[in-house]
Amino acid sequence: MKSWIVILSAALVNIFVVTGQLFWKQSSKHIFGSGLQIKSILLNLLSNIHFWIGSAFYIIATLVWIYLLSKNPLSYLYAMTSIGFIYAIFVGWVFLGENISILRLIGICLIVVGIIIVSQS
Repeated sequence: MKSWIVILSAALVNIFVVTGQLFWKQSSKHIFGSGLQIKSILLNLLSNIHFWIGSAFYIIATLVWIYLLSKNPLSYLYAMTSIGFIYAIFVGWVFLGENISILRLIGICLIVVGIIIVSQS
């Protein structure tokens, strides 16, 4: 596959994984609200729409990832998963009100440089 298509596809996988995590984070507020009893957790889990939406995002991401693995080297693809860190920081800031420190911004810059280097190899 062409390098830019792989990078965009890997970015899509990461977007779906982080979006799934966002929905699971929302579901976690309700799943463990009744304590740590297994029956209660399972009932809350199975009846939680956020859990199911998050799981759907994970299933789609997994299918795309398996396709990418069939066409590309694992070491190349896995380096592209670092895009997920950037997206997760953005999602945490926008949707969860998390702070972005200067160190995280520097880390994002380093990740971008790393993605560029790996994509050229």
